[in-house]
Amino acid sequence: MIKKGKILICLIAIMIMSSVIVFAGYNIEKVNLNSNYKLIGKFNNGLAVVQNNYVYGEKYGYINSNGNVVIPCQYEYASDFNEGYAIIQKNTVYSKKWGVIDTQGKEYLWDETFDSIIGPVSNGKVLVQKYERWTFVDIYGKKASDFRYFNINSFSDGLALIKNSGKAGYIDTATKQVIPFNYIDGKNFNEGLAPVKTNLTWNYIDKNNNIVIKGTYYVDATEFSEGVAAIAKEELLGKRYALINKKGEFLSNFVFEEVGKNIEGLIPVKQYSVWGFADCTGNIIVKPKYTSVSNFSGGYATVCLNGKWGVIDAQGNEIIELKYHEANDVGNGIVALKYYNTWNLFKISKKENANISKQKIYINGNLVNFETYNILDNNYVKLRDVVYMIGKYNLNYNITWNAEKQRIDIISNKKYVTEGNEMKILNSNKVTKTGIKNSSSIFVDEISRNILAYTIDGYNYMKLRDLGNVLNFEVEYNENNNSVYIKI
Repeated sequence: MIKKGKILICLIAIMIMSSVIVFAGYNIEKVNLNSNYKLIGKFNNGLAVVQNNYVYGEKYGYINSNGNVVIPCQYEYASDFNEGYAIIQKNTVYSKKWGVIDTQGKEYLWDETFDSIIGPVSNGKVLVQKYERWTFVDIYGKKASDFRYFNINSFSDGLALIKNSGKAGYIDTATKQVIPFNYIDGKNFNEGLAPVKTNLTWNYIDKNNNIVIKGTYYVDATEFSEGVAAIAKEELLGKRYALINKKGEFLSNFVFEEVGKNIEGLIPVKQYSVWGFADCTGNIIVKPKYTSVSNFSGGYATVCLNGKWGVIDAQGNEIIELKYHEANDVGNGIVALKYYNTWNLFKISKKENANISKQKIYINGNLVNFETYNILDNNYVKLRDVVYMIGKYNLNYNITWNAEKQRIDIISNKKYVTEGNEMKILNSNKVTKTGIKNSSSIFVDEISRNILAYTIDGYNYMKLRDLGNVLNFEVEYNENNNSVYIKI
């Protein structure tokens, strides 16, 4: 979360210069911002929070991936976006009001004021404090209950940790207590399990309060992430962590001083007071040597060595030089790095071989001649071709490019507007092409959707199954005839 600002509104004019950094296997575009931002947040939902550095007032707003201001710096406080909303505090004539904004900049200011607030938005709820007690409000400011909690976490996996008189339990999003105060301590639910502490050790429980993994004198336990968690015990040299799976089976020995979250199969681990990355079985993939690291996102992580920040890939290759003085986490293939007093944006896209796919694709039993590419054993089809063809079966969507917010908008129940190149085979004589991972955000009916996309010949190609999930059609694969069937 980003710290609170001070006073006065700002007007920001930005001049942007772009350049491309050449690194084998990557396309890295550098966007120079001619503005002295004090801080830039993580890109999420296509936007990143920024704080200006003006003498007459430091306020917060939002920029897109081109560095253009799309929501002006006018807030005393602003969080990163999550679930399509960000938390803000704004001066009004009579008071400072809390509220949220959506990605279009629409404000939902709340009538009631609060002493403190914790974000980001999670499960559609925001944690707020008044009179030293806590409760939740929705995006419209409606309270879920009275201010009755002294110690509480934000919702995670549909439940929130609460503590009372030194005991821990959990409530659901209707603020009904579903797990009683049976534990000395606890942590958030994730992937259906939560670490809880009894008198002697940490265990893992499910949402029905059943002990699923029983501990043996463990002094700490982390939340699960992508099927992996870590438990710790005291050794001669101090606390050491081991990795476990959701059955409680050990994936590694107790060899790590600290352990982060498993993201994309890579886990930040600390050994001999420095950080590196291990895989899910505890094998070291990136040798520990860094003073600080972030989690991986989209195949990249920020790392710090001797006070200088840069970016590495999943093999530990340094793809952006470690020379920067501050860094934010990578989000949607974009990272902000600060060199002395100037922030820069870097758009990172990995290049992959895109081979012509020989799979046949049918829509409602009719063969359709899509131009399809295989990238890393997955088939990708041009977005516009798919939307164009399903429209012939009365499943209507239109596609627009939102240049201001640097995102693709897909709108349901709108007739598709053709561009003229739909269903045309481009450069069919070239069997292998280059696919560049696309960092543009994709929104369907104003909801951000996590769809992996590659750019080939200037067009966006996406997985058919991903498109089926968000555009409401079924996708089945028949291994016997190597064909894909779309059912509308």
